[in-house]
Amino acid sequence: MVKNVTRKSARRLWHYAITQAEEQPADAGRVEWHGDIGMLKRREHAGRARYDLVQRENGKLRVYYGVTENGIHGEWARLVGLDAD
Repeated sequence: MVKNVTRKSARRLWHYAITQAEEQPADAGRVEWHGDIGMLKRREHAGRARYDLVQRENGKLRVYYGVTENGIHGEWARLVGLDAD
């Protein structure tokens, strides 16, 4: 569940996601894969890390843009180096 999302921040995230999908579509060859999940990009925004994450599902790529550390758990956390276990 995503918390603390305002209309303004949601609009910025949608704008970022749409722009990335149109101008720099996910290329499976550029993804750091760990099984069927991967990291496309890590960036800093407003002093916080944001991740563009990718999942292979039935031969297609599903991209999650602008994911913050608060929204990353389990296998995804290990992928981006947040979980040392």
